[in-house]
Amino acid sequence: MDLSSLRNAVLFRREALKAYGEIIDGGAAAARRELLRSGLIQTFETACELCRKCMKRWLEMNFSPGEVSGVSCTESARKIRSLTM
Repeated sequence: MDLSSLRNAVLFRREALKAYGEIIDGGAAAARRELLRSGLIQTFETACELCRKCMKRWLEMNFSPGEVSGVSCTESARKIRSLTM
């Protein structure tokens, strides 16, 4: 299963958090901090969505689609955790 998009999103988020820390430490203007904060929130949402899609794809590959249909993200994570531990 190709996880490169998820990996890239996580790496980008890590870099964005580092930049945010540098801006906060440097005392940047409030508007600039707010803009970067909004971007951080968006990268977090993107990474979470990609993670959810990867979990769903993995479950569909390992279970019948009927068993996966309508399963919440939390329940998906529980199923995967129980199978991989």
